[in-house]
Parts: sequence; structure tokens; C-alpha cells
Amino acid sequence: MNVNCLILLATYNGEKYVLEQLNSILNQEGVTVKIVVSDDNSSDNTLQVISSLKDSRIEILPSSESFGSASQNFFRLIRDVALDDFDFVAFADQDDIWYSDKLFRAVSVLSQNNIDAYSSNVLAFWEDGTKKLIDKAGQQKENDFLFGSSGPGCTCVFTKKFMINFKREIILRRALTKKIDLHDWLFYAYARSNNYDWFTDSNPSMLYRQHSNNVFGANSGIKTYLVRWNKSRNGWYRKQILF
Repeated sequence: MNVNCLILLATYNGEKYVLEQLNSILNQEGVTVKIVVSDDNSSDNTLQVISSLKDSRIEILPSSESFGSASQNFFRLIRDVALDDFDFVAFADQDDIWYSDKLFRAVSVLSQNNIDAYSSNVLAFWEDGTKKLIDKAGQQKENDFLFGSSGPGCTCVFTKKFMINFKREIILRRALTKKIDLHDWLFYAYARSNNYDWFTDSNPSMLYRQHSNNVFGANSGIKTYLVRWNKSRNGWYRKQILF
């Protein structure tokens, strides 16, 4: 199966982990990969680390304005990168580790079932060696997209058809997307509200690194609970849904 996969990678001060992530993507089995990187004006050596690989499958977009969040950086990638030469589009964070069959499994599920959107469970891991399965593969429920995503955006893989349509929407509504904080939630909401079939794989596809710089990360521990509780109290969830 000759399948071309585009991987959109948003980076910011990721020099510590990005090399391990890139190698796990470049070593994907059964597919051809192209990685396009958008860096949010890192102040560390992120870009130097990426460039040191000297791999023609990696392209770094020119510096742009400061985006201030991973979501806005991903929206920039979607808007600016041409999709014509690719069959599927996937998203990557800078600090995870992909299993070698991550993309092959995803595109096989999408192709064999004639669906357009895929995500999966992940195995969260911490520097102290702790690991925890993050299970998002429960049965979908009506209007569940109003309350969150179907797993981390870094597990998402989409058909070109889906992504072309999504790209058109965020270009038309660029001012609106500037108010969106979580790209993975928007992917899921757009898919479900437009009658795309979405499959969430019960098999974890990657190691999902947890550290102090995660935007949300695994929903685990009292600190994460308090962050989410405060967001609920101050109206953040309601505003995101209304957007």
C-alpha cells in the first residue's frame, strides 16, 4: 500500500524531546511520511535540533507571528500547507513517542471502513516511569462533541477530503478560530456536527508524554482536576461551545 501521509507538527521550546518524537515519526512502517513544522518563535534550540536531522522529509515553514498557543499554531499549518500530494493528514505534538505502526493502523482503519476521521487511546507516561492508559474509546453519544474531544489531537488522522473541507471552513472563519483554545475539540465537533464518521481506536497508538508544560495532558491528578474545575466555573467551557 503506497500511502502518502502529511504530518503537521507544531513546536515551541521543544528542544528536550522533539528529536525523539521526530525519529518515531520518520520510522513509521508501511507508509510514506512528510513532516511540516511550524515553530512558534522558540527561544531555545528547537529549530536547530530539527534541522540537525538533515532529512528531506522534514520541512520547516518560515517564521511567522507569535501564535501563543498550540491550537493557533496548528490552524496556521492547516491554512498554509498544500494538501494535494497526500492521502491522509495527521497531527503531532513535539514531545510524544509514536508506535511504529501508528499511521499504518490508522489509515488501514480509515480505508477499510470508508470513514474520514480517526483517533485512538494513548498510554500516558511520566518521567518517574509511571504509565496510565487514557481510554477515550467508549461508545459515542449524541451531542458528546459539545463537551470535549475524542482523545488527544496528536492521535488524529484524517482523509484528505475531510481536511480540505475543514481547511476551507477555518479560512472562511479565521476570526472565529482565533477564539478557539483546543484544536482537537474543534476537529471532533466539526466532524460530528457535519455527519462524518469518527472511529476511536481502543488500541493505544503512542506514548503520551506528561510534564509541566502540557496544555491539558492526561486528565489525572488533583492539579489537573483543579485546572478543569476553574475553567468550568469561569465560563470557559460555555464560551468554547458557543463559538
